[in-house]
Amino acid sequence: MLLDQETALIAELKAKSAEVEKVKGQVLIGEVPQARLSHVRHEYDGISRALSATRQQINELRNRHTNQQVRFEKVEVLQKRLEVFTAANRLRNELGPVKPDEDTQTRVSRKRLAELDAELEKLSARIEKLKEKELAIAVAEFS
Repeated sequence: MLLDQETALIAELKAKSAEVEKVKGQVLIGEVPQARLSHVRHEYDGISRALSATRQQINELRNRHTNQQVRFEKVEVLQKRLEVFTAANRLRNELGPVKPDEDTQTRVSRKRLAELDAELEKLSARIEKLKEKELAIAVAEFS
């Protein structure tokens, strides 16, 4: 809408500019009074001001849109950073505290070793229960 308005004002300004030149020539040869030239120039200035105001509105809208786009992009970047930091923090918490001179692979290995130890304890407990059941069955058979 503003761009259409700007285009119309530009066309009107060009037409008024041609009229100003025509009236200047008429004033020089004495066909029309100087007041007519002042009136036409006043109209030209009004159109020029309207065009300037329209262009200012267009620029403000463009700047607002650009600023909004920049803000959206900054928010997206911050969201990505937050996701990365959250994932890194979660991994850091899973791997436990850092010990001096320990790299990430060692921390991962230590965590996996702890998981395997826990699994081994569970299996050992199951084996003990099964042995107890077998012993109870064997005792029951001999009795």
